[in-house]
Amino acid sequence: MKVTSSPNTLIAVFAIALVVWLVSFYQGITTAYDVWIISEIFNHCLFVLPCSLYFIYRKRVELIRTGFQPTLLPLVIVAGCLFVQLFGEVGGINIFMHIATFVALPCLIWSLIGHQAAKVIAFPLSFILFCIPVGDQLVPYLQELTTDIAVPMLKLTGVPIFRNGLYLEIPEGRFLVAEACSGISFLISSIVFGFFYSYISFSSLKRRIAFIAASCIVPILANAIRVYGIVLIGHISDMEHAVGTDHLVYGGVFFGIVLFLLIIIGEQFRDIIKAGDGNTSSCEQDNQQVQGDYNILPFSVLIVLATLQQIWYWQVSNVDITKFNNPIIAEVSNVNFVEQRIISWQPEFDAPDAMISGVFKHLALNIDAYIYYYNGDKGELISSAHRLYNDQNWSLVANQTLYINGDPVTLSEVASLSYGRRIIMHWFEVEGRHFNSQTKAKLYQAYLLLSGQQARGAKILLSVPKQRDHQNAFSDYVAQSYQAIRYQLYQSVRVNNQ
Repeated sequence: MKVTSSPNTLIAVFAIALVVWLVSFYQGITTAYDVWIISEIFNHCLFVLPCSLYFIYRKRVELIRTGFQPTLLPLVIVAGCLFVQLFGEVGGINIFMHIATFVALPCLIWSLIGHQAAKVIAFPLSFILFCIPVGDQLVPYLQELTTDIAVPMLKLTGVPIFRNGLYLEIPEGRFLVAEACSGISFLISSIVFGFFYSYISFSSLKRRIAFIAASCIVPILANAIRVYGIVLIGHISDMEHAVGTDHLVYGGVFFGIVLFLLIIIGEQFRDIIKAGDGNTSSCEQDNQQVQGDYNILPFSVLIVLATLQQIWYWQVSNVDITKFNNPIIAEVSNVNFVEQRIISWQPEFDAPDAMISGVFKHLALNIDAYIYYYNGDKGELISSAHRLYNDQNWSLVANQTLYINGDPVTLSEVASLSYGRRIIMHWFEVEGRHFNSQTKAKLYQAYLLLSGQQARGAKILLSVPKQRDHQNAFSDYVAQSYQAIRYQLYQSVRVNNQ
């Protein structure tokens, strides 16, 4: 299937392919754009596509000289991306949609221009992947790592310090290594800058890799030094400086200096790179290279794949949702549950279809409980917006996995200056199945929806203050009543749906 490779033909093919990409990945594009605008961590993503287009434009003459030989191979990846996009859309998994969207775009271009032409613009195509707003999942680990590095530095300097989770206490006051102090924004921006700078400054692969590695390591160390400096200033100035919002200003200035130093170091090893071939050329020669046959088979296959995806999505989106109304009442009546509002510890879950909070009474032990239900009508069972605790009052100390009657649950220890320490046991329930991993639970929900089934679920959280006798009695109680709670929960769902 070949047509004459005229400029008008190529423009039409690429324009239609772009429309196909926009329609097929519309949700991925719009949700990613929302993240770029709202989250300062990903503001840089707004400039990724323009930069990639500019780099491709600089290679325009070399592309024309190479010629376009469309290939079917990348469409295997595009087909996978179309499925992942659909999977993410019906399951509400934004990260799936974002990955599928911005992996599909360079692969689509690769398919339409062929292997040799794709090699010419390999970096601009791969740079598009930085449009994916991913990396904020590293925030808790970066908070821990920053604290792990900063505390020994403070002790070596002679600053008396006590660490309580992510809280750092000195005689003059206390600091919290909050999410804003994790350095994630600077780390991600630095990595993107490292790739960008290495491409325009180095021709040696070793130098490019070395600079990119430095762009990954230096921000982490710099952030720990920043936290160290802020606490040290607070100690020396008796908390007159480096507290409140001014330490964020100090951090911004500090990161600016670090980025400037990275550039200075890079300039010392900069290669002399010849100007791109796109600046001068014979127009007549370029026009001759455009002439010839263009294989539209990959383009046709792309249209078919996108059409099949839309048909499947239409079928899935018409599945009826059976709602349920507060099925917890039948469950808690048999396990000595007292419904009440809990003051000391409050999770943050958005838009549940039903929610119950209260206390399970077991001998002298009171177990605080929250149970959130989602039937797919209003909110999502699994969302990055959900929190086990209010991070203004609590900080995470540790996570561990505990097995209750063979099923894994997560045991989280959290600390608060006002309420001490607590143990939180939590897990997911999706259509009668137990999940400890939110990733597996989310994938199972998406699988149910894709297969035309419902995907109702619940998040169950149980908690007690951290005391040795409480923790043992807590584990024993849950082990004894765990299966009964699960059975009564889903029996109540079935009764309410009849």
